[in-house]
Amino acid sequence: MLDALLEKDLLPDWLVRVGIRRLLAQRIREETAPTEPARQARMLGYVADLKTRPIAEDTGAEEMLSFATSAIRDAENADICELTNAWKAGS
Repeated sequence: MLDALLEKDLLPDWLVRVGIRRLLAQRIREETAPTEPARQARMLGYVADLKTRPIAEDTGAEEMLSFATSAIRDAENADICELTNAWKAGS
């Protein structure tokens, strides 16, 4: 329900900001360990988890690279056509 309202841009900005602040405060409370040994244990667990993951996770970068490459290629083709037309017009 809330997602639908957000997608349709029916909530005022101030209300969206209040919601974001509440979510961030909740996340900070959840992520903050109460004692130093607990913080260290949490950090060591995070490091251990990172060591088990692949170096590069699937981030969708291949699609972005493909789009960027095709956009650059299209721009280069447009430049070549423009230069060719200018050269023909000058001849």
